[in-house]
Amino acid sequence: MEGGAERLPLVAMMDFLSDVSVEISVLAGVARVKSFMLTPEHELPEEVLLAEGILAWHLLEYNKEMLDKLVSAKVIVRVGIGIDSVDLKYAGLKGVYVANVPDYGVEEVADSSMNHILNLLRRTVCASLQANDSRWNTLRASGATRLRGQTLGIVGFGKIGKALAVRAKAFGLRVIFQDPAIEDGVEKSLGVERVDTLKELVEVSDILSLNCWLDSNNRHLINRESLSWIKPSGIFFVNTARGGLVDEGALLEAIKGK
Repeated sequence: MEGGAERLPLVAMMDFLSDVSVEISVLAGVARVKSFMLTPEHELPEEVLLAEGILAWHLLEYNKEMLDKLVSAKVIVRVGIGIDSVDLKYAGLKGVYVANVPDYGVEEVADSSMNHILNLLRRTVCASLQANDSRWNTLRASGATRLRGQTLGIVGFGKIGKALAVRAKAFGLRVIFQDPAIEDGVEKSLGVERVDTLKELVEVSDILSLNCWLDSNNRHLINRESLSWIKPSGIFFVNTARGGLVDEGALLEAIKGK
């Protein structure tokens, strides 16, 4: 029995997750599954080089150098939605299939996005910290504002963007979005509005939420130019997507300039 198991192809859980009991159960009789808990500082163990399947969380980059080392790999599955950590073109040249988990964390990320919006507009965390420090008075809640009637602009209207829109509408927010990949008519079915360009979105938004994935076409989507489109009254900014979508230097300049 053990000898038969050893002849099964190896699927390597590369990083982050040590408990692979679920994966072992799902792939029983099809593949062996082993967790390696690697970080970028680790050398790849020899056993990993023999893995035909790669389960990739978020700590490692699957660039040309990495893909050349994974000589036995036939498929890489990103345990998540974004695939920006994989060089798709080079993987394709090597005949390595790449897949993602398109519904991973949809509810959780939408909840977190809405939670950040609530915290920013109602100053919940700020007030809580001050109360815990015995410094509470009503003036410390100044700046908290009503949600109803505010405009939420969502960049990226996939599963997470749509889930956030449903939550935001329950609080009375006006929801608009920008996403050229989304078919016409979605806005009518959800009772939201769409605009064609990021500029149009930023110019009218009171709150801006990034809910798109990162690729070579939208890196630093939020930059000096797009930040200059913010209306004079300012904007609340939430990013539960990828950090690479934002030019952090430009964002810091914009914050300091207010």
